[in-house]
Amino acid sequence: APVADVVRVLRIFTTLPVAETEAIDANQPAEPHARHAHRALAREATALLHGPSERDNAEAAAAALFSGNLGGLSVALIEQVFAGLPASTHDKALLAGEGVLAVDLVAGTSLAKSKSEARQKLTEGAVSVAGRKLGPADRLTTADLLHGTFIPLRRGKRDWHLTRWA
Repeated sequence: APVADVVRVLRIFTTLPVAETEAIDANQPAEPHARHAHRALAREATALLHGPSERDNAEAAAAALFSGNLGGLSVALIEQVFAGLPASTHDKALLAGEGVLAVDLVAGTSLAKSKSEARQKLTEGAVSVAGRKLGPADRLTTADLLHGTFIPLRRGKRDWHLTRWA
């Protein structure tokens, strides 16, 4: 939506002080890429609809997904963030000792259709765990588990696959 429309909605439908909406409007031309008005509207709408704590959870989840490091999120929030996204369950024993080869794990997820595609994506540096790029010969172990249960895999900027280990 155009910034002017977003600022108008901020003024009409939120409880932000007038001075704050004017500051957001004034700063938009200097930093259009920052989308301050859009972010403020999203914050305020989420707080109005779901409450401040859910707004804070949504912001933490968005920051974690953008950075690729989900370590600061709770188990419940990880489950909530990944609800509806590709996931799979694996035997935790595979992570013992030397662990599982990244190429074998990625090939068994939605991030690659075959072992050769998994190898290609890993060789390109397109797959990461907790912000760390994986290679085809890398291994994942229990040290990579989040909350002793999850290893979220990311391909590129937007494709995620949550592996659960039991």
